[in-house]
Amino acid sequence: MALFDGAAGRKKEAQDMYKRGFMLTARGMFAQALFFLDRALEADPAMVPAWHQKGCALGGLRHFGPAIRCLDAALALDCDFTPAWLFRGALLSETKQYEEAIACFDRVTEPGPLFATRYPDYNVKEHCVSRYIEALCSKAVALAGLKRFEEAEAQVRRAAVQDPDDPRPTRAGKIIRDVKSQDQAG
Repeated sequence: MALFDGAAGRKKEAQDMYKRGFMLTARGMFAQALFFLDRALEADPAMVPAWHQKGCALGGLRHFGPAIRCLDAALALDCDFTPAWLFRGALLSETKQYEEAIACFDRVTEPGPLFATRYPDYNVKEHCVSRYIEALCSKAVALAGLKRFEEAEAQVRRAAVQDPDDPRPTRAGKIIRDVKSQDQAG
């Protein structure tokens, strides 16, 4: 039985449960987060951020298949939900499915409708630049996994010019150099 009555009550319940699940996921309490995220999705099965967050919690538990299915559910509801594309790409990269990961990161960097326009809580410019940098750096690491080092380095350079103070391109560059060194040594 729902905590609240009616459609508006179910939306409020979904939001409340989602917020709890989000906070627990942010704290690394993934199993506990799933309880609240499942409740949010019971109250509102079309809640895109809850599907994404459930995918994050499952990914944190290293349950990659179910995590990707949750992200796919989020993307089925909103194919332009940038965070789901980014995390889906990260999970695919983690499982060494680099080509598929790169396709996810390309979805974030290709021109198209802005995710942030439908989710007004976000600072649009800051959000878009940050997600763009994240996608470029993640794509660079996936390219390095495929031993496509020149392309990987080009992605890092593209990311670095977006915000010279952002440390992510430097970290991605180090990962690429490490992978390249291991490849040359092996």
